[in-house]
Amino acid sequence: MIKKIALGLVLTGLLAGCSSTDIDESLLPAELISFDPSVDIEELWSVSIGKGADETSSLLRPALLDDRIYVTDYAGRVSALDAANGRSLWSVDLRTSITGGTGVGEGLVFVASGDGVVYALEQSDGSILWQVQLNSEVLAPPQAGSGVVIVLAQDGRVSALDVQNGEQLWRVDSVKPLLTVRGNAQPAIVDDIVLIGHDSGKIGAYRLADGAALWIARVAVPEGSNELQRMVDIDAAPVYANGLVYGLSFQGGIMAINPQTGRGTWFQESSSVNEIGVYGGTLSITDVDGKISAFNASSGEMLWESETLKNRGVTGPVVHDLAVAVADFEGYVHLFRRNTGALANRIQVGRDEIRAPLIPIEDGLLVLDTSGRLTALRIGDL
Repeated sequence: MIKKIALGLVLTGLLAGCSSTDIDESLLPAELISFDPSVDIEELWSVSIGKGADETSSLLRPALLDDRIYVTDYAGRVSALDAANGRSLWSVDLRTSITGGTGVGEGLVFVASGDGVVYALEQSDGSILWQVQLNSEVLAPPQAGSGVVIVLAQDGRVSALDVQNGEQLWRVDSVKPLLTVRGNAQPAIVDDIVLIGHDSGKIGAYRLADGAALWIARVAVPEGSNELQRMVDIDAAPVYANGLVYGLSFQGGIMAINPQTGRGTWFQESSSVNEIGVYGGTLSITDVDGKISAFNASSGEMLWESETLKNRGVTGPVVHDLAVAVADFEGYVHLFRRNTGALANRIQVGRDEIRAPLIPIEDGLLVLDTSGRLTALRIGDL
């Protein structure tokens, strides 16, 4: 039987095993330090999108397309917002628990429920075009392109559905480890290829038209004497940028892959389930301990790293022209200078934890906390 565990529960269990008198201080969240601001950050708008997230849907993320934001809460409320001011354009209640969302493409919005139902809604008004029952829970937002909807389910199956009616066009099965971190990587569609991050520590490139495997690259090798030690899940969405494919694994590392051959061009050890941030020639990641690292995206050369936010439950980064942004468990968004890694600014958008991936927008980012508050921030020069 395949088991998915929440990484936060594992870490919480480790902390709970310590008595009040023998707590390992190295596991405590780092205290916030003072700094001289060198980058400006300001709130543009903030709105409630519904009931937020629960423990099974904490990675529900907004999706941005053109001038609209599409977002869902765990209770099934799907909304479209004006990206300029957060004003609601439409909202529908699917009356079901949502675990996979939100994906956009081909004029539709996609979300998936805890019992494996994929919904396709019209971007114009939120009306349901079709819904399809799959055999497993869906934890990653479906993605669409060239008439095909790609869904990666919890059981490891990749399903390609017809964007018009939801009928299955093809399916790829993969071997699942016995124990995995709860979560799945969002599929990435690049032209006529779909990139899939598997819980086995591999990234596969498949032809969008028929699912034929073009290459399979191993990012991490399972090692250890038990299933917990051997978990090498890829929960970060594969990223195509700078002519390379980037993959990041738990208990493995970050790898740059030649998209023509599937062979790695550089590799750096790390352990993460967070999203990858890339902008221009800079790639940034955060590991499970909260260390933030920045690399030359082409060569893999380390540019800087910071443990300023160790054990603060930081999200994956967004790389901006001026700064690298991450968020933490106390509702803070932190900025680090992109070129040096120096702490540049911080803002608290609320008092609730931020676990959902940050979403880059023009001149800033979107932040969704666990209470369901969505905030738009602008980043600029002081």
